Amino acid sequence: MLRTLLKSFAFGLVVTFAQAAEAATYDPELDWRTLQTPHFNITFHQGEEQLADELTVIAESAWDVLTVDMALVPRRRVEVVLVDSTDVANGFAYTLPVNTIVLYVTAPQEGSGLALYEDWLAAVFTHELAHILHLDNLSGLPGALGLVMGRIISVNRLSPLWMIEGQATFMETRHTTGGRGRNPHSDMILRMATLEGSLPPLGAMDGFMSGPPGGNTRYLFGQSLLDSMVRHSSDDALTRWNTTYGAWILPYMLPGRQVFGQSFHAAYATWEAELEARYAAQRDAVMAEGLTLPIILTQIDGSCYGPSFSPQGDHLVFSCNDRDLGSAIWLANGEGGEAEVLLQDRAAKAFTWRPDGRAFAWSSTHVVNDFNLYEDIYLHKLGEDGATRLTSGARARDPAFSPDGERLLVITNDAQNNDLALLRVDQSLTPLTQHTDHTQLSTPAFSPDGRYVAMSVWQDGARDIWLYRADGQPHRRITFDGHTDRDPTFSPDGRYLLFSSDRDGIPNLYAVDLAEETLFKVTNVLGGAFQPAIHPDGKVLVYQHYQHIGYQIALIPFDPSSWRALGALPLPVEHRGALKLALPGGPPVPDPPIGGAEPLTQTKGVGGGGGGGPNRRPAPFATSPATSGVGRRHRDRPQPRRRRVLRLLGARAPLPRDLDGPAAALRLAYGVQHRLWAARRALHLGDRLPAPLDLGREPHLSHRQRLRRRRRLDHHQPLAPHRHLGSFCHDRAV
Repeated sequence: MLRTLLKSFAFGLVVTFAQAAEAATYDPELDWRTLQTPHFNITFHQGEEQLADELTVIAESAWDVLTVDMALVPRRRVEVVLVDSTDVANGFAYTLPVNTIVLYVTAPQEGSGLALYEDWLAAVFTHELAHILHLDNLSGLPGALGLVMGRIISVNRLSPLWMIEGQATFMETRHTTGGRGRNPHSDMILRMATLEGSLPPLGAMDGFMSGPPGGNTRYLFGQSLLDSMVRHSSDDALTRWNTTYGAWILPYMLPGRQVFGQSFHAAYATWEAELEARYAAQRDAVMAEGLTLPIILTQIDGSCYGPSFSPQGDHLVFSCNDRDLGSAIWLANGEGGEAEVLLQDRAAKAFTWRPDGRAFAWSSTHVVNDFNLYEDIYLHKLGEDGATRLTSGARARDPAFSPDGERLLVITNDAQNNDLALLRVDQSLTPLTQHTDHTQLSTPAFSPDGRYVAMSVWQDGARDIWLYRADGQPHRRITFDGHTDRDPTFSPDGRYLLFSSDRDGIPNLYAVDLAEETLFKVTNVLGGAFQPAIHPDGKVLVYQHYQHIGYQIALIPFDPSSWRALGALPLPVEHRGALKLALPGGPPVPDPPIGGAEPLTQTKGVGGGGGGGPNRRPAPFATSPATSGVGRRHRDRPQPRRRRVLRLLGARAPLPRDLDGPAAALRLAYGVQHRLWAARRALHLGDRLPAPLDLGREPHLSHRQRLRRRRRLDHHQPLAPHRHLGSFCHDRAV
């Protein structure tokens, strides 16, 4: 017992010092303020006023649900810190010296495993509050010792990491409409680990392995295992575990049989058998349809990203993170062979080539002003060493060269809002949009003639493919469903728009015929297919191919005649512009503003109007990039309170509450669409949804609160993915 107490004391000291180091990493130029709610102190800095205001409602709602589910009410307010110091989505929680939650407000990007959420703050806060309620649970003899030794006594803090992170991920899934427990990206990792015989043993579930899925193991595999244990026990099994183990006097002897009715090893065997049966059936269905068999171009002991052909087709660039070689940017010939490391210790998610084929650009994170981790744009010229940083502290990513080389579009990030901007030769940024509703933009891709831009756009819980004009104005919403649609790219002739989607439960490549507005399924894989890139001659296609060992670069023929036709695209209620207008040779569209930032397109979403600036162009962009940069810190802009109102099938204008006549019919149509969306995802998930709680047994809740929560929990509507974060001490999600 004494040995256990000493270990707990030593661990507590480590945690305390780590927290002190964390507090010293915030920019001293930030001005902090605090909002108080009945149960939280929410501390935030300038530029986060809107987010802090939203969190006051989100936090109390999460408190009402989780304190009932997890049967614990902390004795004092929980400290919450909002900080916008990084372009990486994350957060963490700790209980020493006081219960504290730190949220990095940046939302997950399209390729993140956290990208299934409806409201990012709600997703991450639910996860982290679950950590607080789990780790703060103490009773029995340890509780008596805690009265003497203070908060350093915590048996639950000694739980396996897969129990700590898996439980928070389970609660994130149970109490939000998204979460990693229902994310097809998480399912992909579990599926391939099962089918390829690499399911980690129970002793390795904490995820301390060098290969994939690494640290994700404790979150994804832990959640899945706990979900199986709860289904074979009772809905309150995890609450009983927290209470039992929190009073346990032998912290390294886990009371699995006492709580779950079977040992952890027996529960693991049951879970493993369930996974094998489920994924074997899914594998048989995929193979019956016809399995895509690509040529694997890389043999990396790690993962590769962002394959991109040069405009002339003589080069293929991609980035890899190899366990032996580290991070590097690779260059292969136009057939994918003879790959060599071009830039060592560089990493990128995607690339864009200058039209002359002699240089390419990408974005990457780096430390800015010693305190911030921001993304900036880099350019490398073939034949030269190193790279030139085109921006400095601009929080810019996903660059896209226009076909004429005179425009470079980028995505900027600030206070959980993404905007489209024009990067000029002098490295100044001209905003083309100004969102205030947490819209997330990703991977813009120009059409072959440069008149239109395809993007992956997250809005109101849905990530869909949109078609914009080159001046930043939305032209047409291309996809509209409850799935993650990402990585758009045009075919060289401009007829097809390819993208990745998990609409059938497995991420695959799809294509839209812009002339006919019809949808095709391009690949049929077991793992996942992302980031398509087509050779300029239109004969082959490369993409990011997932296997249990990580992401590899794969090649298949580009053959539209072999694709599976899926019928016509649904026509959205708004933004009905014909897709065939984006075909080469279509009518002209206005040039994007090149002069000053005024007039600026101000949008409450992807809709909205705006104008352009003077019609003058800069010199060709990347012939001589300058070395001076302009940073961008927190913008001073209005921070209106965000109201949760019904929106008409993605329309930006809120519907009034007293609807009648045609308006009532439109509102009804929205509700039907909303539920069909949920039903489609439920069909893919089967019985893997966590069981809803019986909220009828909560006497302290009002009738309105019960109805609101019952709608959210029982329907499991995928209007938004929720995000899950790191554990109790800097153990952050990957």
